[in-house]
Amino acid sequence: MPLIFDGHLDLAMNALGYERDQRLPVDDLRAFEVNAKDDGRETPTVTIDAMQKAGVACCVATVIARTKRVKPERNPIRRNLDYPTQDIAHGAAMGQLAYYESLQRQGVIDLINTAGELQEHWSRWQGGALDAPVGVIVTMEGADPIVEPEEVHHWYARGVRTLMLSHTADSPYAFGTPPWDSVGPPEQGPLTDKGRRLLDEMSELNMPLDLTHLCDQSFHEAVERFTGPIYASHSNCRALATKHRQLTDEQLKIIIERDGLIGTVLCNSMLRDGTPETLSHELVGLDALAEHIDHICQLAGDARHVAIGSDLDGGFGREWSPREIDTIADLHVLEDVLAKRGYSSDDVALVMSGNWLRYWLEHLPD
Repeated sequence: MPLIFDGHLDLAMNALGYERDQRLPVDDLRAFEVNAKDDGRETPTVTIDAMQKAGVACCVATVIARTKRVKPERNPIRRNLDYPTQDIAHGAAMGQLAYYESLQRQGVIDLINTAGELQEHWSRWQGGALDAPVGVIVTMEGADPIVEPEEVHHWYARGVRTLMLSHTADSPYAFGTPPWDSVGPPEQGPLTDKGRRLLDEMSELNMPLDLTHLCDQSFHEAVERFTGPIYASHSNCRALATKHRQLTDEQLKIIIERDGLIGTVLCNSMLRDGTPETLSHELVGLDALAEHIDHICQLAGDARHVAIGSDLDGGFGREWSPREIDTIADLHVLEDVLAKRGYSSDDVALVMSGNWLRYWLEHLPD
């Protein structure tokens, strides 16, 4: 079975926010949640157990906690990512990091901090080890938990290897993409002074910058200032899905020209334009994802700059995933979809795992 490297999953967010035991089989998790639909959650598609059985050998997984202006009477149910201050967000994100550390002590995952550890982990999976844990490279989705820019060194020492400056709208470091329920033209904003200082600290660490979730203005300011490695972990093409959450061709070309990668997302509302009625599970297929992959390959002139950043269970469930996707194991269907479009087996392997593997072998510390 070919191996998969997924560039973006929210494992700890789902564990701490929805109390999802990521060690369970997906069917057991669904049975546990069968009466929980009234709190807004959708049908889960990802567990570490499912990843192991499907050959999803490695992923980049998040810690995420935002700081936003909130009303005192807001019900602080933890599926909401927002906290009133950065130090509270810091504590929440540290809790997610501790969850990964607990899973590592149990032998469920391998926390990967260096290129050597990644190579050793990948070789174990290639050798057919049936009991191999899933490899996890930790990212921070929105830098809000970093109270002051210099603290990124502390997070790096704890194993965070990459980050995004913002998640949605305004943040302490940059201006992000609009929330899904926003209307009208998207708001724009620059990097903050703290954001510029954070990029300088990241440069000292040679820490890759994930450009996902940045508004256009902050995106362009960030790539001009930051000279280190860049990529977009889970972004699609605005030419095909016009919400400003996606990347323009100009932005895609900047990432490609700097030898970065774009991880394509399996959320139907990021695959094409439409309404909830036209973007349901039954009406959107993996052919739509292949169109985004094709578009990036055409811009690049090869298949070396596109990968999978599925974002499965990243605030949506099976209901808003392509119809071929019941669980993360069904990512393998994409191999056939791409092959039918004329992709060689070598290029399919690059999209499914090879490109992320190369990128992180190059940009993790020795």
